[in-house]
Amino acid sequence: MKNTIQKAVIYVGTAREKQAGNNTIQKQLSEVRKYAQGNGYMIVKEYIENGFSDATLKRPVLLKLLEDAKKKEFTKVIVRDYDRLSRQLPDFLLIESELKKNGVSILPITEDNQIAMDFKDLFAPHYDANKSNLKKPGITNKKVLKLNK
Repeated sequence: MKNTIQKAVIYVGTAREKQAGNNTIQKQLSEVRKYAQGNGYMIVKEYIENGFSDATLKRPVLLKLLEDAKKKEFTKVIVRDYDRLSRQLPDFLLIESELKKNGVSILPITEDNQIAMDFKDLFAPHYDANKSNLKKPGITNKKVLKLNK
C-alpha cells in the first residue's frame, strides 16, 4: 500500500497583536509545525491571523483560507486549538461546513481539543435540527461567508 502524504495548511491567530501565554503566534506556529512534521503532513501554506477577534467571521485571513479551500489543494486545516477558528458553535459549524464542502477537515492538535471536537459532533445534529429556532450570530455571518448564493 502506498503511503500518501496529506497536504495541509496551518491556521493560527490571536485577538491581540501581542498575546501573552500559550497562544502567541510563534508558540502556536511552533507547536503546529512540529505536530505536522511528526505526523507526515506536508504544509502548503500558513494562515496567520493577528489582531482580529474570533467573535466575528469578518477576518481577512480566515476568509482567504475558506476561499483557498475551494481550490482543493489541501485536505486538512491544522490548528492548535479549534477555538482559533471560532469560540461560537454556530460560527464554527459554518466554517467547518464550508471546509467540508471542499473536502477539507479541521485537525486540532491538543488532546483536549480532539475531545471537544467529538462533543461538538454530538451537539451539531441537535443544532442543525433546531437552528431555525435560534437567534445566533451565524445568520449575519452567512452573508460574510457568501453562503446565501
